[in-house]
Amino acid sequence: MAEKTSVVGIDLSGERWDVNYRATGATASFPTDEAGQERLRAWLNHHAPGAMIACEASGGLERHLVAVLVPAFQVRVVDAGRVRKFAQSAGLLAKTDRIDAGVIAHFAETFPGRPVKPDAARAALSEWVRAHDGLVEAITALQNQTSHITLAELKKLQRARIAALQQDLTVIDQRIAALIKASPVFAADARLLRSVPGIGPVNVARLIARMPELGQISNRKAAALVGVVPYDRQSGRRDRSRQISGGRSDLRTGLFMAALTAVQHNPALKPFYERLLARGKEKMVALVAVMHKLVVILNTILHTRTPWVDKTKSAACAG
Repeated sequence: MAEKTSVVGIDLSGERWDVNYRATGATASFPTDEAGQERLRAWLNHHAPGAMIACEASGGLERHLVAVLVPAFQVRVVDAGRVRKFAQSAGLLAKTDRIDAGVIAHFAETFPGRPVKPDAARAALSEWVRAHDGLVEAITALQNQTSHITLAELKKLQRARIAALQQDLTVIDQRIAALIKASPVFAADARLLRSVPGIGPVNVARLIARMPELGQISNRKAAALVGVVPYDRQSGRRDRSRQISGGRSDLRTGLFMAALTAVQHNPALKPFYERLLARGKEKMVALVAVMHKLVVILNTILHTRTPWVDKTKSAACAG
């Protein structure tokens, strides 16, 4: 039987890293500045040599820790929602930063996973994609505000701000396209992903940046990473509808928009969606099913390195 990997859990905040090494119960806390980073590395080398380091995906805070520790240490980033549910199921109700670090370590020991691999090109692409998403959100918020403004002068100022942000968005999108083109791996993946009707350049960039596992894992795991696997919610005589849960919300949002396009234009997914509606499925349930099918298609395409083919045309030609 393989020896169980010991894990150091680290709870993240903007100013501090709280550490818990489950194997010995040793705990510590370090500021996130350069001096604190050096002390953290020294502490890990002294107290937990060879241990896996685990932290939660925390809105970008995890990237700082990864940059500080990789490649000198093996670092694993775990899903925060799964950690919370794990803590609840284990009855771990007390909550402090160091206790949270211990829960993260306990989860990572219980559910082994792969450490983060250093990938500077993917990290850079991910930052540009996040900048794109943030700017789109800001533009949408300003457009909504502008629709309620009645003063002409104020509306003019708002429109000027929107125009400036849209120019920045153009620059960001150009930079994203250049980064993908500059990488033979990214460019090859992009060509395959773009072959699927409904998958545009922004979703392609997001998938490449945020889902490096795509094409290397099972279809169910791929769907779970996006958060489009429906889970049964049945207890006793109560049988509630199945619900999706967890996953990477930015990917799920992007694929939701892709699904809206796919049900209009994708020759395979449009009839699939229409069949679900004809069977009485609610529109949102049918759209989630389309998202699930879309993830499976994308995962299969990258796994087989074969572009999407419109089978309806192939069948017509064969006939």
